[in-house]
Amino acid sequence: MTSAVYIARNQAGDVLYIGMSENVEERLEPGHEKWELLRHAIIEIVPCAAADLRKQESRLIADLKPAYNGKSLLVGDNFVIIRKGP
Repeated sequence: MTSAVYIARNQAGDVLYIGMSENVEERLEPGHEKWELLRHAIIEIVPCAAADLRKQESRLIADLKPAYNGKSLLVGDNFVIIRKGP
């Protein structure tokens, strides 16, 4: 079990999403709720102490400005819909 922040990029290298998990192997397993969003992405894993996950994730989000963080997402078969509004 590895605690880590993960960075999902598209094929062009654009940052799509940054997440964190105390068990990144489980998070990236097929069947997890975020799997549909991440399955076509290139994932960079940044190991991090569990106590520092939130701080590291926040710093990376501020620096890299990923497209999908901070938005409600509905995930379909091969697409992502951003839910607008409250």
